[in-house]
Amino acid sequence: MAAAPGAYKAMLQVSEYVKRTLGEELVDLTLAVNAINGWNRVNIAFQMAAGHYKAGSLKMKSA
Repeated sequence: MAAAPGAYKAMLQVSEYVKRTLGEELVDLTLAVNAINGWNRVNIAFQMAAGHYKAGSLKMKSA
């Protein structure tokens, strides 16, 4: 049984879409990993203790 004439073209379009989408997601993932790595290096440089920050502890007090 032969494939429909447009099936090959449709498969190529889907293949290109998947490559493009996965490429964009890979870039996003790479940027996220680099951002996390950067913040970890800043914490190491300033010798921040893990778990030291408490949420809301830096709120400004109104006069």
